[in-house]
Amino acid sequence: EEEEEEVLQISSFRPRSILSFPGKPKHFLFVENHTDKLQCRVSLKANGAYLKCHNSDCLFKIIENVHCISATIMDFTKQIDHLVICSGDKRLLTFRILVSKDKSFFDIELLHETEIISPIHSMLKFKNFLLAAIDSTVVLYGLGKKQLLRKSVTQTPVSITKIVSMDQWNYERLAVGDIHESVTLFIWDSAGNVFIPLVDDSVKRHVTTLKFLDEATIIGADKFGNAWTLRCPLECENIISNHDPSELSDGTINYPLHLIILQQKLPNTYDCKFKFQLLNHFFVNDIITDIHILDSISSSDRPGCIYIGLQGTIGCFIPLLSKGNVLTMTKIENIMADADDIFYLEYELRRKSNNTSKEDDEEGSAGVVLHGRRDMINGTICEGSYSIVGRDHQSYRSYYVPVRKVIDGDLCENFLRLSVNEQEFLAKDLKNTQVDDIIQRINEVRTNYL
Repeated sequence: EEEEEEVLQISSFRPRSILSFPGKPKHFLFVENHTDKLQCRVSLKANGAYLKCHNSDCLFKIIENVHCISATIMDFTKQIDHLVICSGDKRLLTFRILVSKDKSFFDIELLHETEIISPIHSMLKFKNFLLAAIDSTVVLYGLGKKQLLRKSVTQTPVSITKIVSMDQWNYERLAVGDIHESVTLFIWDSAGNVFIPLVDDSVKRHVTTLKFLDEATIIGADKFGNAWTLRCPLECENIISNHDPSELSDGTINYPLHLIILQQKLPNTYDCKFKFQLLNHFFVNDIITDIHILDSISSSDRPGCIYIGLQGTIGCFIPLLSKGNVLTMTKIENIMADADDIFYLEYELRRKSNNTSKEDDEEGSAGVVLHGRRDMINGTICEGSYSIVGRDHQSYRSYYVPVRKVIDGDLCENFLRLSVNEQEFLAKDLKNTQVDDIIQRINEVRTNYL
């Protein structure tokens, strides 16, 4: 029988943004761009089901003459949600999102358009205003009858040229990521209606995305595949907590003498008086495009950071809260990183020395352990077979900057894929630790923390 040929139709639309509604955790809005035409497609999903477009059987609404650069959902008023889209032709389009009472139909209605001087690559909600980054300027927009109204304009330090990512903390702090000038922390001055730059980075990082972990810690990524966390210094935190934001802007605070001297000697380097402290650094080998902070993953007892990469990578950073967990997982990572040395280099040195007896060679030597592996060539194992990256693990994860206070869980889980003899041979290097204890600890991280 001849098999019927099935033609798979590839959609002409490519996803641009997935937006969540404020206060509605199960409602999502999908914004997509057409690959050839100047069109934008919007669809709404509520409680696991897509809503039909008003007066139509389609599950989406087509917006003509719009190519979405960035988008966000705003609740300028408590009654109606608004969709704000930045178009490639330097327009901000504001739509009303209308949903039927039975939540089976939806529609978007154009409210007005606002002309801007440059495309916006990052927008977010700040109180009841739209916070937009136009080149190096941070602008607060309010809802007007004919267009969006500018409520506040903040000029950033001269080193910032193009803002690509922003995040806010409790409507008090703003983290700004520049295309090549790393991260700058701003404090909101409600009296002056402006943001005050206070902390920046001493390293030029090409930021792609960032998120607040807490009020003083920021996690971010750059276009070279690195992920890192930065923390505001304790000295700066004390000044912020003991002074009003208006005092930070008018210069009435007596800063420490060493900061004043540094700013006078190096005015270009010290745009801000304080510098971030690098806490963690890790090479992912994929450009992270978005990071999501979850309070609990699958009912675990701790938060987690889900990151998404340009090549389709989906990963997670999990905090280890106890010193015992850190020490144990570090030991497991170290023995897996040194597995090639243990199984290959030492084994070859023993064979070349020709000083060991046949009984000693049979007694716990690496040759017996490696017997029967599929990746062995001419009786010897290939270098890099035990590494998940096919090379020296430490050098790989430290491709640009030495890895700092991050344990590679993928490498640790590779211990479970080894044979029983290999596991026992590696476990000898860990004092007072059995193979079952290592397997139990790895499974505990997988099942309880994820």
